[in-house]
Amino acid sequence: EAYRALGENFALAYAYTNLEDFQKAIVFYEKAREEHPENPILKKEMGRALLFLGKTEQAVEALCFAWEADSGDLELGYVLASAFTENEQGDQALSVLSRLLENYPEEIGAHLMMGDVHLKAGDMEHAGERYRAALNLHPEFPDIYSRLGAWAVAAGDRAQAIEYYSEAVEYGNNVQDMQRLADLHLEEGHDPEIALGLLNNALYLDPGNRWVYLFRIGEIYLQKGWKEEGREVLVQVREMIPEDREEDRSRLDSLLNGGDHD
Repeated sequence: EAYRALGENFALAYAYTNLEDFQKAIVFYEKAREEHPENPILKKEMGRALLFLGKTEQAVEALCFAWEADSGDLELGYVLASAFTENEQGDQALSVLSRLLENYPEEIGAHLMMGDVHLKAGDMEHAGERYRAALNLHPEFPDIYSRLGAWAVAAGDRAQAIEYYSEAVEYGNNVQDMQRLADLHLEEGHDPEIALGLLNNALYLDPGNRWVYLFRIGEIYLQKGWKEEGREVLVQVREMIPEDREEDRSRLDSLLNGGDHD
């Protein structure tokens, strides 16, 4: 009802936001703001659209206005924290997320986002603390293990990263985690069959990006000395690579022409 009360311009802006046409959304949010200059709901939704457009300073300003009116709004808190993070205002993002945890102490997303902010700032200790706090709340949530895997890689502990990413794959079947885990096994000199199994599973789960996984599989075949099989796979990949992936195409051509396989 509160949304409907903001009128037709706001309704159009909100519709364009949902259609991800943020430029048009802002046009109508501006018109709606002329009618309701101090409305926190309008500021919240306009701030969200501004954030998607990459206008982070304006987004922060609008969202802060809405946050002052309702600091108990969980969704708004996350959007504002994201805006602060994008605007390189990590301390302010942490402050908002801390407020969210005061109101919602078991909100896993707030812990994870705080960990991400700390990790971005290079604060490994506090990032790890936040990720582990989330893990204590939900020990089978794959995103937590994925975050911990990235944290361990940043800390230089590849063995620990393999453990975390293995848990992420077990609980979540996320293809990006599979790819990261495959690379870690290869970097550590483990049996390439482990990496091949992970990449073949990712290939099955994510057919829209077949070329990415087949490319890596072809490289592994070459590294194992299976030149004929490797070239066969890479020739298939040559027809699949999107036209805008010039660097990947160049690397593939180098492999097919007998480039470095190490």
